[in-house]
Amino acid sequence: MSTPQLIGPVQGGTPAEPGVSRGRTRPLPYDLHDLLKEASRRLEIMSLLAAALWILGTVGDRLVLVAMGNLSWRQWHATDSISAVSVLVSLGLFFYIRSGDRDPIFILDLGRAYMVGMSLALGLVIHWFPVWNTAPVFPMSVGLVQSF
Repeated sequence: MSTPQLIGPVQGGTPAEPGVSRGRTRPLPYDLHDLLKEASRRLEIMSLLAAALWILGTVGDRLVLVAMGNLSWRQWHATDSISAVSVLVSLGLFFYIRSGDRDPIFILDLGRAYMVGMSLALGLVIHWFPVWNTAPVFPMSVGLVQSF
């Protein structure tokens, strides 16, 4: 077998900690920075859309309660507080991103926390009240149930 020929010099060793380079830190490439800016812009639009959906959902709930003749639409519920806080957080994130030239990596990290918070709020709103079996009974569905 022939002796292996080395193309480059043998390195002195590996760094003590994995992932730590010996050189200076480099800034993000321009293309990656531009992509992160676009992603933070999408987060800005999504937070404004989420605020609108929270408002429409709460108002729609009230309209359905009025249409059903339920008088609880006049009262302030805990779910209304959750919706109000969610609207304020969504609008706050929207104006924070829009207000200046922010670091896009920090904005996206903030967006992850925002998504977890909105998921928690949505889960609380959905599961706050028990679901009663008060669905209207249609003649067609009664016939289907009786046939089984």
